[in-house]
Amino acid sequence: MKEVYLVRHAKSSWDNPRLSDLQRPLNQRGYKDAAIMAGVLRDRVSRIDKVLLSPSKRTVETAEYFMQLIECAQKEIQDYLYHASEHQLIETLSTLEDTVNRVLLIAHNPGLTYLHNYFCVKTISNLPTCGIFRLRIDVDNWADLDQTNTVIDLLISPKMYK
Repeated sequence: MKEVYLVRHAKSSWDNPRLSDLQRPLNQRGYKDAAIMAGVLRDRVSRIDKVLLSPSKRTVETAEYFMQLIECAQKEIQDYLYHASEHQLIETLSTLEDTVNRVLLIAHNPGLTYLHNYFCVKTISNLPTCGIFRLRIDVDNWADLDQTNTVIDLLISPKMYK
């Protein structure tokens, strides 16, 4: 059994129009939501084998909250995760080392929403900022990941905890 916790980065700041999209940090709500959701996830899982994240500042800042509360064996920042499509996200997961069983992937919309909808009959229109969903994949090898052996059994957002 493999598990993937997918997190959309927390709310980012638009205060400085000179910053590129990659450089935008979290705003105050983003910091609060990241802290809340990291605590919520810590109550469900104590250890992550691998953290994968986009290089954007808001994604890295979001990851820091989770990594402070949850033991994480390794972290990889991957440029291709910046605005990755659902197909790129699936490819990323299907090429993981089989010794990795639990992954935290922090990235962006619309790719995360599309990935959710690829695996779930009950679709969503938008994964909210700092929203989390879990894929449970009934395989030993990541290469075998597909719609027939994958279920989404968790979908949570900061609004549920305020």
